[in-house]
Amino acid sequence: MFYAVHGAASAYYYEDEVRQAILLCKLHGNPWLAREMTDLTAICLFGARPAGQAGGCPDYEAPGGLRPYDCIVPVPPRQGSRSGPRLPELMARRLGQILHLPVCRDLRAVKPMLPQKSLSLRERLLNQRDGYALRSGSSVIGRRILLVDDVITSGATVSACALALFQGGAADVFAASIAVDEEH
Repeated sequence: MFYAVHGAASAYYYEDEVRQAILLCKLHGNPWLAREMTDLTAICLFGARPAGQAGGCPDYEAPGGLRPYDCIVPVPPRQGSRSGPRLPELMARRLGQILHLPVCRDLRAVKPMLPQKSLSLRERLLNQRDGYALRSGSSVIGRRILLVDDVITSGATVSACALALFQGGAADVFAASIAVDEEH
């Protein structure tokens, strides 16, 4: 249920090899795998051209030289979640390189939230409600933001994040993810 983002797109369905790869990143780190999945997402969603050599970076040129976004904002971790780079952060860094955009860490979680995976749609929406706010000193006024998460299921998380960005004055928020899980 998307109630705040202006749009959303995912490169893959959250199943089979894609699901296994995302879980490997989330549970065991694997930054190289996060990079590869992000590269494929950039190719699928933004029309980047594959890297010319192994280990290279996909090539991206904004259509007509106009950038559709001003910055990339990763979905922040829940309060009390494990430390270290999370998949949305790793994705944001790599997409920033590919799309030539700055990564802005303007959002923070402001309340304890449960993991979403075992919650119903109603519980997900309640769990995320008022869960995010802008960091002190952040300014998103008039900015067009690409919000990045690893998996979009119900849309509750990206919508709650987008709402916080809009309350801070963002002009547009579009959510992108590696995968979508439509079973919930």
